[in-house]
Amino acid sequence: QKKLTTEQATNWLNDYKIAAASLNNRSENLAKVAAELESNMDLLGITAIEDRLQDEVPEVIADLAKAGIVLWMLTGDKEETAVNIGRSCNLLLQDTKLFFVARLQSAMDYNLRLEEVYLDITKNYQQNVGYNDNGQIKEVALVMDGPSFKYFDEKNLDQRKWLLTIGQSCRSVIACRLTPIQKQQLVALVKKDTVPRATTLSIGDGANDVSMIREADVGVGIFGKEGRQAANNADFAIGQFKFLRRLLLVHGRWNYSRQARVFLYCMHKNMVITLTLFWYSYFAAVSGTSSYESWVYTSFNFVLGLPIIFFGIMDRDLTDEFVLKHPQVYSTGRKNVYLTVFALSSWIINAIIYAVLICILFYYSVGETFHSYGLYSMGTTVFVGMCNALQLKVAFLQHQWTKLQAFIYFISVGGMLLYNIVVALTTDEYWYVANVLYGDTVFWLFGFFSVPLFTIMVDVFSYYLEYTFLPSKELLYYETEHIDDYEKDFLTNNALFKPKSNSNPVYSPPSVEMKAL
Repeated sequence: QKKLTTEQATNWLNDYKIAAASLNNRSENLAKVAAELESNMDLLGITAIEDRLQDEVPEVIADLAKAGIVLWMLTGDKEETAVNIGRSCNLLLQDTKLFFVARLQSAMDYNLRLEEVYLDITKNYQQNVGYNDNGQIKEVALVMDGPSFKYFDEKNLDQRKWLLTIGQSCRSVIACRLTPIQKQQLVALVKKDTVPRATTLSIGDGANDVSMIREADVGVGIFGKEGRQAANNADFAIGQFKFLRRLLLVHGRWNYSRQARVFLYCMHKNMVITLTLFWYSYFAAVSGTSSYESWVYTSFNFVLGLPIIFFGIMDRDLTDEFVLKHPQVYSTGRKNVYLTVFALSSWIINAIIYAVLICILFYYSVGETFHSYGLYSMGTTVFVGMCNALQLKVAFLQHQWTKLQAFIYFISVGGMLLYNIVVALTTDEYWYVANVLYGDTVFWLFGFFSVPLFTIMVDVFSYYLEYTFLPSKELLYYETEHIDDYEKDFLTNNALFKPKSNSNPVYSPPSVEMKAL
């Protein structure tokens, strides 16, 4: 505390008002006036808040690093504290070489130091190998501080390039004594300048983390002792840092796998029906006549909607236990495996093959039979066969089956047949078409069963070729998990390999090294 006389308090308030009203150097004048008051004070006591790492932080960060995620720690702590925290939570290892861009006093010093570190790393660092430190291969990390970072010129393209290249070469980046706006600047730098564009995730637990959480592509807030400001401004809110592992590695990967395939399938099915209409237009002398009755055609997305929706909600290609045991499988989403140019091209070619097969099988193989059919009788046969082929396409994508999913397929196919009857009883142009058609053997044997089964053979054959000759990492992950399950079941059910009482097992299944994949 500090006791002031009335005269001292009046004089200080006058000085404060003058400083607050000054037009030049206002912040410096206010700081000077505040320093005059806050000197020669009597210490009454000290309070402190314990700031310690939450449970499993080192383990979570180690798993994120194994998943190939580059970690940047942006904190307001001082340099020594930040480095110690980095070592305690596995951001920095004992043999990690540290580069410091800190304790710099001018913009020129900052520019020279940043360029020096950039040239050193570009000269001695090799991608996927490491930093050559006098013959020893090491990982590198960057330590920078806020007072030095204030000299960073966002409009200087060289500085942006240098800092980003250094960060991409590092195991981790530790930025200490940062203000909230500086945290936001670093996140924006990574998000906008990385080539190919990086997806950024910010996680924090305090109000000073809100700006970087809002800047990142994905913001995660932690409910903590510092309040709920971070959680209220985030896309996702969790109770502890350790929950990030499951949120990111398990649910993040599952969601990417599902949504990518849902997008690809929706593109695929729309291409198939459009190409069948395009093909038929030449039989109709490009008159614009459609072989699908308008109400039946309208039901296309509804008929195929439920299976792909539930696929996008429930499908899991790998179990959560396997993903948490092998964080490397997160590379599926990190490398955008399912939405590459090659993947998109494969789906487009597959859709063209589907449409060509459906048109050839219906318009040519049974073309003579369709001469005795009405326009909408033929169109309904093609429509039902095409929808069943696309239903089988979704079924072929499934990695797991439940009773609910089987029921959804039953509702989808049965609802299509029932809907056609309702339309046939309520419209003039389509009057009784479905009722008569359902009594025709060609419709059931050829349209309903044979064409869909023949068409799905395209996927079966392509899957066999990929599995046999060019297996992707995702296929190897899936096979590895099932090999592990097979070994467990084999050991459990085979009495020869069961351990005797009070003895050790005579057999230990080999471990799988995921890095080889």
